[in-house]
Amino acid sequence: MRKLPKLDFIYINFEKTFETWCNKNEIYLNLLGEENVDDKYHFDDYIKVCSLDDLIYLFIYLYVDRYPKDHKFPLALSLESKDDVIEEYIAENKRKITEEIHDFYDFERKDIVKFIYQFRLEIYGVDEQIESGWPAAGYSKYFFLEFTEEIATVTIEEVIAHKKYTKTIKDGLITYVLEDSPIATLEVTKKSIKLTINEDKVIDYAHA
Repeated sequence: MRKLPKLDFIYINFEKTFETWCNKNEIYLNLLGEENVDDKYHFDDYIKVCSLDDLIYLFIYLYVDRYPKDHKFPLALSLESKDDVIEEYIAENKRKITEEIHDFYDFERKDIVKFIYQFRLEIYGVDEQIESGWPAAGYSKYFFLEFTEEIATVTIEEVIAHKKYTKTIKDGLITYVLEDSPIATLEVTKKSIKLTINEDKVIDYAHA
């Protein structure tokens, strides 16, 4: 069993209301507990210095059983990104939908070449904002990471071993299709991995 940093802080959630919006930071810290306030810093430190093998293991582990607050992982690797809007429209439920691509650079680690993810932001319509007390929701749709070193597929299969999945290999691309997981697919080449989210398993977090 690998020794991972404490991860409870990534999965903390609470009800979305006007009252919780006004006090979201305090509520989050109360749920986290005073004894765990440094967990995020330990998480960030671990990501910066762990082996590439452990980094890949942690990345998949975060998503394999429960959808996390997923901005925590990329922001631990870099605070610099080029952001582009690729689509924007008003949905039937009056929400403003924005599909964004975040392309990170200037990484804390030298073995990362590229890190891109697509994020879907849903800004509530006026009536929904008044009713819910919150302005928006959002979730990531996929993550793509490229490395300077080759990826050990045995590590990937170690993380997903308890899940039912199929594995196919074609033209150097290994594709894992998972069942009953927030991960829909993992597409792996020698030096890259793309994790696509199962949108049916997304959790609408009250972010703090």
